[in-house]
Amino acid sequence: RLERLVEQRTSELRDVNDQLEVEIEQRRRAEKALTQRAAEELEQSEARFRAMFENAGIGIAMVGFDRRPLEVNAALVKMTGYSVEELYQMTGADLSYPEDAEIGIPELQNVLAGTLDSYQIEKRYLRKDGEIYWVRLTNSVVRSANGTPQYLVSMIEDINERKHMLEDLRRSQARFQAVFENAAVGIAVMSLDRRALEINPVAEKIVGYTAEELYTIVPLKLALPEDLGVDSELFPELIRGKRNSYLMERRYRRKNGEIFWARINYSLVRDLDSNPDYLIGMIEDIDDQKRASERLAAQEAEHRHILEQRVAERTQELNKANELLQQKAAQEAVATERTRLARDLHDAVTQTLFSATLIADVLPDIWQMNIEEGRRRLEELRQLTRGALAEMRMLLVELRPNALVEVPLSILLRQLSEALTGRARVDIQFTFEGERKLPPDVQVALYRIAQEALNNMVKHSKASQAMVVLRLGEQVRLSITDNGAGFDTTSVTADHLGLKIMCERSEAIQAKFSLYSEPGEGTQVTVIWQD
Repeated sequence: RLERLVEQRTSELRDVNDQLEVEIEQRRRAEKALTQRAAEELEQSEARFRAMFENAGIGIAMVGFDRRPLEVNAALVKMTGYSVEELYQMTGADLSYPEDAEIGIPELQNVLAGTLDSYQIEKRYLRKDGEIYWVRLTNSVVRSANGTPQYLVSMIEDINERKHMLEDLRRSQARFQAVFENAAVGIAVMSLDRRALEINPVAEKIVGYTAEELYTIVPLKLALPEDLGVDSELFPELIRGKRNSYLMERRYRRKNGEIFWARINYSLVRDLDSNPDYLIGMIEDIDDQKRASERLAAQEAEHRHILEQRVAERTQELNKANELLQQKAAQEAVATERTRLARDLHDAVTQTLFSATLIADVLPDIWQMNIEEGRRRLEELRQLTRGALAEMRMLLVELRPNALVEVPLSILLRQLSEALTGRARVDIQFTFEGERKLPPDVQVALYRIAQEALNNMVKHSKASQAMVVLRLGEQVRLSITDNGAGFDTTSVTADHLGLKIMCERSEAIQAKFSLYSEPGEGTQVTVIWQD
């Protein structure tokens, strides 16, 4: 029985042992599979880290505590211009701009002391080619399981362009602030409902209110009620973005009750999406200038009245002269007409010099009140005297009929343009191309057509600018263009003598005459002659 028990127990032990061997083998295989998976995951993790390290858009380096790189990525190589081997032989101090070499040293010491895990600084580096550039350096410490520092991970970002952009922006803001504070005119930054957000000292001085008071006042309420409608259509267009700026003049009341004239310029500032964002308003005190202009306008009105009386008297004289001319022979008629033209030119010279005298009388006062207005009046005086000189030359031409064929047509037309510029205060520009001597009848006809066209422009068109263009080539082309009121050519009647005379003169020399005009579009007269 004992043997059977021993044998039975041995068999049980053998079964248990076999089962243990199976379990051990299963565990061994499971541990092997787990180790293999862990190795694969570690390999994948290292591959991901390596891909991130090599392909990062910023420079990355693992750095020892002697500040020498242990490993660097491609971005850092490209940024510095040094090769990998060269970087391994350099420290952070070698890459730094000499004046910035010590920046970051205190932070690094705190990392080594264990009081800091990472820090970020901005400093200047030197590329291999000597170029100075700004970087943002972020250093993080890597520690072992027991907390001992092992190495640093440095991330270096090239912020040179951004740094310079910020510096340019700072300088631009400083320049704007300097202009804003020291401008000779009042300036205000305003919301779209015309409330002041920022005001410069000149604006305070002009209106007599402090900036704090103006922040609580809508500037429009300072305008005189009768002037409120000056920009009633312009301002809504401005804040809706349909226009970028506009200029106007109106009266305001200062804090002390004094009324003054001001020139206002509103400009729209848009946001990045081109939508209206805020306004820049500029105010200029033009009260003295306005008063001087009113006095000058009164003087000009008086002068105009005197001239009108003289014209009326002159008209009566001319009517009598015309009656006498009709009774004389053709030769006497030509001589009398020549004398009359010379006398008219003489009167024009007198008129021009009289206007110049008036301007010269008030010029010193205007110059003291407003230099820019004084310069403009001085330029006007120069034009008047220049025109008077041209009128005198034309007077000599009319007294010597042969001069119309002896003097080149280009010189005659230039003198005619300058004379009318001084007399009528219309900006007449003359240009010509080419050179050739014209037949006497052609030259006289072209000159008289230009004279008639410019006289009509001065009398009827209310133009501010005109252009006379002469092209002398195989084909001769004369054009007179103005920016005046224009007219409907279909409504011209047969008794329109000026147009009739120009057509007849063109037909006499077998030239092509054309006239273009539209109401509000100005007028252009063109004559084309070919031998």
